[in-house]
Amino acid sequence: MTIRELAEIAGCSHTTVSKALRNDPKISKLVRDRVQDLAQKHGYQRDPLVSALMGKLRQKRLNRNTEVIGYINWWDTEAGDRINLLGRDQERGMHQRAKELGYKIEYFWGHQPNLSPQRLSRILYNRGIRGIILSTILDEVDYPDMEWDHFSIASLQDTLFSPHFHSVAYSKYHGMLIALKKLRSLGYSRIGFTNHSFDENFTEGQWLAAYLKEAYMTYGKIKIPPLIIDPWDKGIFEKWVKENKPDSIVCNSSQPLEYLNELGYKVPEDIAFVFLDLTQTKAPAAGISQPRDQVGSKVVELIVEQLETNSFGIPKVPKSVTIEGTWVDGTTVVKKRV
Repeated sequence: MTIRELAEIAGCSHTTVSKALRNDPKISKLVRDRVQDLAQKHGYQRDPLVSALMGKLRQKRLNRNTEVIGYINWWDTEAGDRINLLGRDQERGMHQRAKELGYKIEYFWGHQPNLSPQRLSRILYNRGIRGIILSTILDEVDYPDMEWDHFSIASLQDTLFSPHFHSVAYSKYHGMLIALKKLRSLGYSRIGFTNHSFDENFTEGQWLAAYLKEAYMTYGKIKIPPLIIDPWDKGIFEKWVKENKPDSIVCNSSQPLEYLNELGYKVPEDIAFVFLDLTQTKAPAAGISQPRDQVGSKVVELIVEQLETNSFGIPKVPKSVTIEGTWVDGTTVVKKRV
């Protein structure tokens, strides 16, 4: 069956059918669904070679004027995540990959005064911006109610916020497993984990889940109960250390390391210390390097993939891409003497 034959059955032009099959948002959802249902019913299949050629021609036309991908900052401040090293690394990755693929990144502050989600949607749409990257959200339950059907969307946060979009994020779960495996290989057996409860909530407990799973699967029990705390408290931390006698501690914050120094413990001679995120310290410490530049790069690829297939709106089956961290040696961990 040809596309013109399908157009006759559908009762519309072959151009409309072509756009409907490509999920072009300029065609109403009602028409898109009807055409796609008819195509499936009558066994219509697109020629992959023709589709690839047309995609290249469309992209060539778009690249005459570099297409913009919008990056929406949902933080309370206009600077947002760009104030820290993670954000800057992520930004660098986004810009570099966008440039390589013939796009550019433009920033929008979602909490700008007098800027409603609906108005922001209209601004983006009227500017011809078809792809948007969503920043992390620190303390909101769901994403603001934008007019999602107009855009290809990807998030920099692997959450179950509603709506649930395609996303890219660093794998916290595997980062913890890498740290624990490395410590055990260096002779540590009483590994403690402490963290601020905000960080655990924000990461949906991925570090905590990996710590508990690994302890149980390795030793058949939880040797040292994790200390998840809010706010940080030196007295509570000191009691936890004295009661559990860890030979090493894993954390996402530098606060416990400061407490150890203040309490007179030598690091790493008395207790080794591992950072789950090495950007939290300027010291040459041991821990996990989070490749946030790669997170930024991959989120752009997710957007471009959708744009080139005319996939817009909330996905039926969201895709989650995780980027692996790597272990970095440092002065806060040494091989234990037997």
